[in-house]
Amino acid sequence: MIYFFILIFIALVVVNSASFKGKIGEMKVKNTLKKLNPDLYISNHDLYIPIENGNKTSQVDHLVLSRKGIYVIETKNYKGWITGSEQSQFWNQTNYKRKDKFNNPIWQNYGHIQALKSYLGDLVENVPFFSIIVFGDQSELKFKSEFKNASVIKRNKLIGLINGSTNSNILSHQQLRKIQHKIEPLVNISNSEKNKVAKNHRSEIRSTLSQKKQSIKNNICPRCGNPMVKRKGKYGEFKGCSKYPKCKFTA
Repeated sequence: MIYFFILIFIALVVVNSASFKGKIGEMKVKNTLKKLNPDLYISNHDLYIPIENGNKTSQVDHLVLSRKGIYVIETKNYKGWITGSEQSQFWNQTNYKRKDKFNNPIWQNYGHIQALKSYLGDLVENVPFFSIIVFGDQSELKFKSEFKNASVIKRNKLIGLINGSTNSNILSHQQLRKIQHKIEPLVNISNSEKNKVAKNHRSEIRSTLSQKKQSIKNNICPRCGNPMVKRKGKYGEFKGCSKYPKCKFTA
């Protein structure tokens, strides 16, 4: 009997973990994208894009190819009020009185797009990329200003956003096939290989976070390498890059 309760406890921990909730959100978006016309759109999911000569990777939740351009979709399966701005380093998730910070997903998706452009090379020269941040249906988006470099929406608006785009067809069918052919090796890998890549990716993230914390501790901006200085803001004292406003990193 005790083993039964242990298994129940483990299951509850897994179900309530951030990684599990994230995967559920990605699965819901994947199912939503199946509503797109397959003759017009090619959808790919959970891609690990090699960067820096293959020593690191950038994880893309969803990639949709079309003659209008390339849609790069970042999924955030969060509940509660979501607040933030395009310029802020962190956004907030508020559930009742609890407030949690998370990294600006627009910046995060920008990194994914740059990795894709580097990986695809000349195939995407002059091809428009569209950044989309998708939140779950249980979120409330409370933004005070519009976004210039990304669309931030709830999942139920995703298909309408992509289908409603009035952009001209820039890519030919042959160009689309070439891009998809380049993407195929990232899609058609075994589960064991993908798990290995995902494990290395998580290890890279932990290492990067550790280096970032150490830089901040040493009063060095982890983004540009310049000294950090103490500043006073609305909510008290914080550290900021000495090169502000050129570099807006804060901690």
